[in-house]
Amino acid sequence: NEIQLGDKHFIVYSNNQHTGDQGGNEAEVCQLGEGDAFTGMTHYWQIPKHGLGMTSDTGTRIHCISKEYVKDANGKLACNLLVFKTMNGMGLYQIAEDGFNPGGVKAVNAAPAAVITVNGGIITVSATASSIAIYNVAGQLVSMVKNASQVAAPANGLYIVKAVVNGQSIVKKVVL
Repeated sequence: NEIQLGDKHFIVYSNNQHTGDQGGNEAEVCQLGEGDAFTGMTHYWQIPKHGLGMTSDTGTRIHCISKEYVKDANGKLACNLLVFKTMNGMGLYQIAEDGFNPGGVKAVNAAPAAVITVNGGIITVSATASSIAIYNVAGQLVSMVKNASQVAAPANGLYIVKAVVNGQSIVKKVVL
């Protein structure tokens, strides 16, 4: 991915597969050299610092790096970077135009709007959700309630629960 923040141009690229010793599955963030050349580029960050994990992806070789331009907390241009590596995890990071600092990449760890828990056959959301949807492992909707904080599970099994609280989606796998 290429990123432009003000007059600074960056490139973000996948570094390696799992290595077994120093982490693995990292993405590298570099500022391009003069004239947007690879020659003279400056390496700033490895995200995550110690890699996403060391699990073999069994040959799928999928390492996604996605970007989205946003405004930071000060209303200045920023870029959110989502990195995902099959079977290893994902991370969300932000580089901001305002106050650019080579040590200034930050993980975006917004607290979820609510938490989903299970107690017996009851699925509970810690805040009132505009909707709570329960899907089976095939992705079929098996139950849905609106404007609630609890729902009875349809039966014992493995489900994916999606609750929408204050416009934010919270998703959790649950076993009953």
